Amino acid sequence: MRRRTTRFNKLGILAGVAFASAFFGAAVANTPDSNAAPITDFKAGNIIDDAVFYNKNTMTVSQIQAHLNKYMPACDTWGTGAVGSGRSINGQAVPASTTRAEYARQKRAAGDEKYHEPPYICVQNYYENPETHRTLYDSNNKIEDGMISAAQIIYNAAQQYNVNPQVLLVLLKKESYVWGDNWPLKWEYETVMGYGCPDNAPCDTQYFGFYNQVMKSAWQLNYYREHIYSYNYRPYATNSILYSPTASCGRKSVYLENIATTSLYIYTPYTPNDAALKAYPGTATCGSYGNRNFYMYFKEWFGDTHNINATKATLQSGKYYLYDNATIFEATKSSDGTYYFKNTKTGLMLAASTEAVNVDTTVAEAAANTSTKAQKWYVYALGNGLYNLASAANPSFVISTNNNQMMLNTYGSANAKAMKILPVNESGIADGDYRLPSMANKSFALDLNKSENKNGANIQLWQANTSAAQVFNIGYDKTSGFYKIIHKGSGKALDVSGATMKNGTNVQIWESNNTCAQRWAIYKTSAGYELYSACNLSYALNLNGSSASSGVNVNIFNAVNNNTQRWAIESTQQATTPQGFTPTQSRPIEDGDYTVGSSLRNNFVIDVQYGIARNTTNLWMYDRNGTAAQTFKVVYDAYNDAYSFKSALGNYYMDLSGAATRNWSNIHTYNPNGSCAQFWKLTKNSDGSLTIASKCNAKFVLDVLYGSKSNGANLQLYESNGSAAQKWIFTKK
Repeated sequence: MRRRTTRFNKLGILAGVAFASAFFGAAVANTPDSNAAPITDFKAGNIIDDAVFYNKNTMTVSQIQAHLNKYMPACDTWGTGAVGSGRSINGQAVPASTTRAEYARQKRAAGDEKYHEPPYICVQNYYENPETHRTLYDSNNKIEDGMISAAQIIYNAAQQYNVNPQVLLVLLKKESYVWGDNWPLKWEYETVMGYGCPDNAPCDTQYFGFYNQVMKSAWQLNYYREHIYSYNYRPYATNSILYSPTASCGRKSVYLENIATTSLYIYTPYTPNDAALKAYPGTATCGSYGNRNFYMYFKEWFGDTHNINATKATLQSGKYYLYDNATIFEATKSSDGTYYFKNTKTGLMLAASTEAVNVDTTVAEAAANTSTKAQKWYVYALGNGLYNLASAANPSFVISTNNNQMMLNTYGSANAKAMKILPVNESGIADGDYRLPSMANKSFALDLNKSENKNGANIQLWQANTSAAQVFNIGYDKTSGFYKIIHKGSGKALDVSGATMKNGTNVQIWESNNTCAQRWAIYKTSAGYELYSACNLSYALNLNGSSASSGVNVNIFNAVNNNTQRWAIESTQQATTPQGFTPTQSRPIEDGDYTVGSSLRNNFVIDVQYGIARNTTNLWMYDRNGTAAQTFKVVYDAYNDAYSFKSALGNYYMDLSGAATRNWSNIHTYNPNGSCAQFWKLTKNSDGSLTIASKCNAKFVLDVLYGSKSNGANLQLYESNGSAAQKWIFTKK
């Protein structure tokens, strides 16, 4: 059992709630996991963002379990470890070598009923039945039917009450006796989150137990959000907050910037003074530590408590439908980050009531008057394509729609439902197949890395070409209001990895599904097209770097409105010649399906070995037999000023192994990759035959090994010598 220092009593500032919980207490017993250092970045008015505090999807059950395993000590479940020095019973010292189980027996014999026989269940091993509340203490460490783990309980509470499970883990560390204890007694779980312990009365036994404590604490946090104006501390206003329970220590005026921070102060109505911040993790005169410790524990475990990019959306100026309302609104961004929404039919502005903003106040449409905050709105992205429009007059009130009527409700309340914001489709893009060159340099286009077809294959930029690796089918989905973009070569959709909306998230291909990760808004600008994720219209398809070149990765990033996020969308039915490009290659043959025969002898043609095309299948020479293994679609590519040879057996091209331009380099088939290894220069000879030179180095040409005339003779690359082994006859099918 771990020893613990004394906790401050807390003064609940409540209105309409009959009790004050203690779980945001100012305990200092649990020290941080890193070395002590003065706190210099604590912001009293914004301890943690709403977007972080109420994000229930930050951790899975297994991730919560892994966290408990990482930060909790090895458990002495059966009390076999030594109790250590400094213990006594009725004034008699207990030998340090006494086992913990024996020490507990002696304590119980001496009248201390809190001590009991093993097992001692550490929190990472804890299980409880939510219905009967039997735990491993009651079952002699045997997991019974109906029991669930501490990690599962934390996860369930987070999901049910829309609270970040990371927040619950921080509270567990900050408030519990069990955190860090490697032989906890059963009673330590009674008030593990401090819930139901009023300031001046015993803790309420109906809330005892790990399950009750975690679920009720999560419920309370959600209750605060839904009833935030029922308390003395108010968000988006300046509040006078005590430095400590001792009133003579003074107060600080704090502007509370959000609901999450306001909730922290409702539970622990003190803000740390400068001395307490400098003394972290210790104490100071007139100090309080609950909100200080919450901030530091969260930061040390999970990183920044602020995540503005995941909260405030950046819409492109344009026209939008608001969910459950067929009226089109034109959005215009203001310099302060807010938006105006004008009804395109009536010309009126979307505005809050000109009176004080109250719950269930009808949202009005008014004539333009941009000098008032009543017509300004913050756009908050909630994920999965859902948003809140919050009034700039008081951001704790958001627009909700009910029966096509817009109302204002308190953020987080049952009636404050999230909205869809759908861009009106004005891109002019018809359904069809397209290439997407980058406006940063149109010689490079959106491309599938190595033309892999598996889920998760990477999207990148590559030298523009006409291969299937760079062809995408773009289709408008009227049901979702967005475009779906399918990579033609693989049949898989352009996809944001994990639907994770943050700067730098990779763009890939994935099996087609109906998630927002595979839906895109396309905006037409005077400088090109911009593509934004349907999950959060703040994030655009983006080059990972300031310039375009082969191999540059493609991801999503906050809108920057420059050419790294602008694309040409060119139909594959249109001419593919790059802007300003004049081809030097004469075109001795027209595009079409051909057999390619050698001048060495009649009916001796290029053949796919054994008639099975796949990556690295060898190409050799064989008697003409009319099969698909001897047929190639030969197509001129203006971007590369060269021809490609696609096998009739599938999506495989004649390819120079490793793009190695040297004698005896092998020739095989490979999925389209847009490299010089798959493009060939054709030159007409005086006898009517053609020479096929590698685009990688025109000094090296297609050649039959040793000039052999036998079936199975290998096809290779060799320095040009004008022999019959390097001359080819094209016969159109």
